[in-house]
Amino acid sequence: MTQVLTGHGCFGEYLGRIQKERTTRCHHCGHERDTAQHILEECVAWAGERTELVAAVGRDLSLPAVIRAVTGNDDGWKAFSSFCSKVMLQKEEAERERERTGQRQREMEEDEEEEEDTDGSIPSWPLGREHACGGGRRGGVPAADLDTGCGRRGGDGDT
Repeated sequence: MTQVLTGHGCFGEYLGRIQKERTTRCHHCGHERDTAQHILEECVAWAGERTELVAAVGRDLSLPAVIRAVTGNDDGWKAFSSFCSKVMLQKEEAERERERTGQRQREMEEDEEEEEDTDGSIPSWPLGREHACGGGRRGGVPAADLDTGCGRRGGDGDT
């Protein structure tokens, strides 16, 4: 519910603002701006879930009206909670799948790039990746303490 109330969640507009998405477009219906208000009022992907919500809180799905409805009665609260849970679980799963698919695509592209380098020479830094050791933490050792073997140390934006 917090994601829908604040707009900070699996919404194209928010993910674009924090640079996790390149587009603000709704992945479920193609609308140009995926926002919390979009899923509440207009996204056709959530029409079935919205029907149950409207039955409990009324046709006005503006944020102030929804807040009044959910704080005014238990049925409104339950319907809003159910709507948010159903929709956000599906949106989060779709985002995870896009991330998995995107990750696989990047790995396949990197493998193709490595196969193209067939002259046997050792490629120069940075090997087409952000950092040869993969950055982050390895075996509980902070990246800043890692010796990557390439004369560079991890951490401090170096990963």
